[in-house]
Amino acid sequence: MDRTSNENIIAKIEESLSVLAVSYGDEIISQIKPILMHNLAHHRVEGFSEGDLSRIDSYVQIVIEKYMSLHNYLFALQVQRDSLAWTQLSKKLNKFAYQFFMHKNFESSAHTYQLAEECAIDAAGSILAAQFPYDIDFDRWARRIIQNHCLRFMRDETRKKEVPADKIVELNEETDYINNSDLVQPLLEKELIDSMDRAIEGLSESRQEIIRWRYFEELSPAEIAERTGKSLNAVYGLQFNALRELRKILLQTGITFNG
Repeated sequence: MDRTSNENIIAKIEESLSVLAVSYGDEIISQIKPILMHNLAHHRVEGFSEGDLSRIDSYVQIVIEKYMSLHNYLFALQVQRDSLAWTQLSKKLNKFAYQFFMHKNFESSAHTYQLAEECAIDAAGSILAAQFPYDIDFDRWARRIIQNHCLRFMRDETRKKEVPADKIVELNEETDYINNSDLVQPLLEKELIDSMDRAIEGLSESRQEIIRWRYFEELSPAEIAERTGKSLNAVYGLQFNALRELRKILLQTGITFNG
């Protein structure tokens, strides 16, 4: 988009917001404007308008309405980390991932369901950090994210099969579990692997256990649930929170991640 077109869209957004402020109030408008600017920077506004500035009014209206209907839910997920909201979303993501693998002709099996669970956990991490654009239905947005993670898994598996077995270099167990979060490359050096060990030691005992059981002993979520007497959803929640805290500790030590 050239500068002139961008300035015209911004002017039209400002005009639409000014008109809608009468109906929705200045507070809502102040919360909507940063979302619209973010969407503009990511070409979502341009994609919707298709060069027709008259469509900007409709776009702004859609964002406001979806913000009013979904903001509390997103706040519960991303800020409050509400356990019930995450449990319900985890089930939905598992379902989306499994359906995607079935569509791609994977075998209907416990192994495929476990792959779906893994992709769902990774997708949950993406949803936690993502900025929802409020111009799309939440389920449709979440489904796109889970499909991207499933496609990434399939791509990575295909690449593994293309590499001769004698050329494959196994990752250290300390770094293997963070592969799907694009953290592997920065942690290949020994100094950073040592930092990972120290970071794990900074977790609570229960979170250290879930990390070591899941990624060092390679127990499935179902096996961990059986060992601990917890439900599967509780295991997913514990794993998600452990990875989130681990990422936070690593960031505090100066380790940054790709993506």
